Amino acid sequence: MSNYDKEDNELNSLLPFGANIRPLLTASGLSEYDLKFLLQKRGIFIKQTNRNTTVPEIASLLLSPREFEILKNRQSKKESNIKRSTAQDEWIGGAKNLVDVIDANIEELIKELVGENSSYSIHSLNMINHGLNQIVIEGEIRRNDWTKDIFSITTTHPWKLIIEKIDGENIIEYAVETTAPETKELVNKVQKLVHKTFQAKNVINKGRDIQKIIATHFIKNEYLFEYLFSFAEKAYPSLVFKRIVDIEIGLDDKRRFPETFKWLKGNIGELKLTALQDKKLEETDIIELGKLGVLVFGEIEAEFGFDYVEAKGVCVIQFGFPKFYAKRKHIEFETKISKINLGKNSSHVSKVKVKRFLLKEFQREKHKTFEKFKKDNKVNVEPKDTDRQFLINFIEY
Repeated sequence: MSNYDKEDNELNSLLPFGANIRPLLTASGLSEYDLKFLLQKRGIFIKQTNRNTTVPEIASLLLSPREFEILKNRQSKKESNIKRSTAQDEWIGGAKNLVDVIDANIEELIKELVGENSSYSIHSLNMINHGLNQIVIEGEIRRNDWTKDIFSITTTHPWKLIIEKIDGENIIEYAVETTAPETKELVNKVQKLVHKTFQAKNVINKGRDIQKIIATHFIKNEYLFEYLFSFAEKAYPSLVFKRIVDIEIGLDDKRRFPETFKWLKGNIGELKLTALQDKKLEETDIIELGKLGVLVFGEIEAEFGFDYVEAKGVCVIQFGFPKFYAKRKHIEFETKISKINLGKNSSHVSKVKVKRFLLKEFQREKHKTFEKFKKDNKVNVEPKDTDRQFLINFIEY
């Protein structure tokens, strides 16, 4: 056996396979497209691309180091990117300040949220007061990560929760920044913990939940489309819309597909713009179908130019309800920047800092727009049992 073969065999013996690789394939940020891509590299072409098909196929293979590297790179890139979402509460505490009502033992209470058998642990945790009415709780989780080599499978992933009492308004805003899926799970628990603390101090109504923007709040498909597309039509101080890059949509099979748009029907699934014959989205029938409610929208990726004090450039913002068409669950509105290019004179500026600014700028009017939809009876924020009632509540005309 050559040294090369020996080295390759040793590497193979360190790679997870079978049942050991399933957690990576099922619970990670890898998309169905990522898994299909790996199988096609092996010469395996399958009709169904859902995880029920792709995961068993990949688990039955002994992956080469190169194939495992493909999965690792795709996973790591997605998990390191900041995802931002916001939620609100109505403040009934009058002139009281946030710093006076936050639980003094909040850090210890947060540590108790992670059980001994959890897949992750708290690596670091810190709470900072910015003035009297803004509190930042941030930290990192530690996780065993099969996307790394055997000598560095323990990785850390940052998260942040910004709690702010908005000046001049009786509103508390929660801004969430997450990376790996486990950070989202933890921050949701922290958010609920803070909410209960405020309720106990009688500064938040005890009968209300945190107001998040959830896909199933929208009464009709066309209203969900209208809300998402409004972000491409807004006027931003530092952002200028350029074009739609990609969309995630699916067909509502309970609606009649118009004959005039029949050419498009065969391309619907998780539609990629490569199927649109090099036309811009605005030049196709997608917009009309969205307005008719024939399509169910999940996410939109759009290109924006940006220009503010510290940096200029171009970015691609991905926004909406990730994988909503496939899951049809209580998916929260989320935003991330999938690509960013700084101008020549801005190359010295931190991309992370620019991303944070742009994400905040992009979501500035998000809740005001949602409130308008609420007044126009286009959304219903009452709790829903989506497992049993979703198709009735969501597709009701």
